[in-house]
Amino acid sequence: MSRVHRIEVPIPFPVKWVNCYYIEDSLPTLVDTPLNTPGSLEFIASFLKDRGARLEDIRRIILTHGHLDHSGLAGRIAEIAGADVFVHPWDRSIITVAHAEQIERSTECFRTFLQEAGLPETQVSELVDLIMSRSARMISVMPDDMPLKHGDVIPFDDFDLDAIHTPGHTPGSMCLFNRKDGTLFTGDAVYQEVTCNPLFDAANPAGSGPYRALSEHRESLELLRGLPVKSVLPGHGVPHSKHRQRIQRILADHDRRRNDVARILRETGNGDDATEFGVAARLFPGMSGIEVFYRVCAVRAHLEILEEEGHLEVSQNGSARSYRLRDHAFPYR
Repeated sequence: MSRVHRIEVPIPFPVKWVNCYYIEDSLPTLVDTPLNTPGSLEFIASFLKDRGARLEDIRRIILTHGHLDHSGLAGRIAEIAGADVFVHPWDRSIITVAHAEQIERSTECFRTFLQEAGLPETQVSELVDLIMSRSARMISVMPDDMPLKHGDVIPFDDFDLDAIHTPGHTPGSMCLFNRKDGTLFTGDAVYQEVTCNPLFDAANPAGSGPYRALSEHRESLELLRGLPVKSVLPGHGVPHSKHRQRIQRILADHDRRRNDVARILRETGNGDDATEFGVAARLFPGMSGIEVFYRVCAVRAHLEILEEEGHLEVSQNGSARSYRLRDHAFPYR
């Protein structure tokens, strides 16, 4: 008999906890894993032991997306258990960031991203070192993985999970839907912030032009809003049954954030602050450390929307992008 257990694992991030899900089944399965940090493996092992299972019993690991707080321990568990790891191909570059052959490319991608955002060079170097050292510590080396694609059906003893591609939070973000009882595993797809992924190649693998995180995220939210969901099992926080209300609030928050970005650009004109880093510094005063990276990612996502809608002029100032709000009035109030 299949049973779903939520494992709330502590992590050293502001969100404090991440949800992983153990599906008790003839093919025991984990949906997401926590960070590869001291104690996390023991935490998962203890949880399984209390339910009469072992790490060695895990046969499948399904990753909703590649961010390290959802995938960091997957490599270690897969090695211990001989389990298959399933992830969307577009997130593979994230989960393999700790591989030797990927480190140089990843480092250069982060450096280019931060330079384009307008960070001072000394801060670029410090932040790249911080990102890469944290990834090396918190992501275990991944074995070969299995591609998880939109429309795949993952069978269990008592139900199937439909794989739904929901790009936005990451390019390869996936949700898993049990149509039998209306349960939706969302990972971070239904999340207040959207973080674009600079490790991702500039060209959309689907061949439809550059990947635009926030546009894709909004489309994914509309797709999820139309599903007959009865219960949400999220990547963070407690399960809930109000996915449409949550999605509406997120979309409204996006609109307000976009207004704030436009207001800042109107106030700065075409000055030195009209970069992604400059806007982020005014929008999130006091940001520091790794938070700078996430905040700059969020600002870029909203600037991309404004650019798509024709509200921005974008120019290159050295290695940095500079943004100017066009003369006509910005329509969102």
